[in-house]
Amino acid sequence: MSHADQLLFEADLVSNPELQQEFESFRKVWDLTASIHFHSQESELRWSEFSSSIIDDQRNVYRITTRKYLQFAATILMIAMISYITWFYSTKDTVFIANQQTVSHVLEDQTLVTLNSNSTLTMDYSFNTKHREVRLEGEAAFDVKKNGSPFIIHTSKGDVKVMGTQFKLYTSKYSDLLLIDLYEGQVIYTENGVEYTLNSNDHLMSFNGKITHSNILNTPIDKDYISCKNAPLIYILEQINNTYGYSYDIPKPYLEESYTLVIPKSNIQDCLKVLNQISSLKFKLKDNTLTLE
Repeated sequence: MSHADQLLFEADLVSNPELQQEFESFRKVWDLTASIHFHSQESELRWSEFSSSIIDDQRNVYRITTRKYLQFAATILMIAMISYITWFYSTKDTVFIANQQTVSHVLEDQTLVTLNSNSTLTMDYSFNTKHREVRLEGEAAFDVKKNGSPFIIHTSKGDVKVMGTQFKLYTSKYSDLLLIDLYEGQVIYTENGVEYTLNSNDHLMSFNGKITHSNILNTPIDKDYISCKNAPLIYILEQINNTYGYSYDIPKPYLEESYTLVIPKSNIQDCLKVLNQISSLKFKLKDNTLTLE
């Protein structure tokens, strides 16, 4: 709008109460979209059509009225706002959270994921369209369905890549511990640019800068028990923390000691009894923290 047109428009506003009311409505629409920085192709097309229509009468095209100018501008703003809202909500990540219980979810590609307590799985809006990638914090068991594209799990330690397989993955929120138990198929684990291939019945542990292989598998996730074979003490303590909410204060040299046990998820005193029976250590609970006597 030229300076002369602007002066004319302001004069119309002063003399026309109805126009003032419509202008105020359009101004509110503008205020609602003030923070939007989204340009849709449709908006640009409509604005181009609108601009080309405002030409001189001598070219035999009508001059748009002030009211129509406002109405068209408001239409463009509404298109931009609706397009932005649609884009915003269609690009939100999906987050699955297991608090104090084990929960299962079937993803869009029909992969079954069982999250252990206090675990989180994040899946972005492009899952199963552009890729099959998720991010895991905590522990989960996966039954991945084959569909021609790899299934990739990102963790704070490294990435796990599979095609179709059954396995359990644990990544710690409190330490650098990572465990993989592969029940069926094949997975590729990448850490610091180095790939490690696991086949059926393989177990991998990454802890304190060391990666070890074995064929001693931990059992799948159980909603009633914490069950592990030849697992480091730090894993057991973190499972107790995830289940009961009790932290631990144990000297580091003991954390790498391995144990095979089954402890309940319903009674912390029974857990302590089992730990004290199978180890040379004496555990106790003090101020909501597991310590040694």
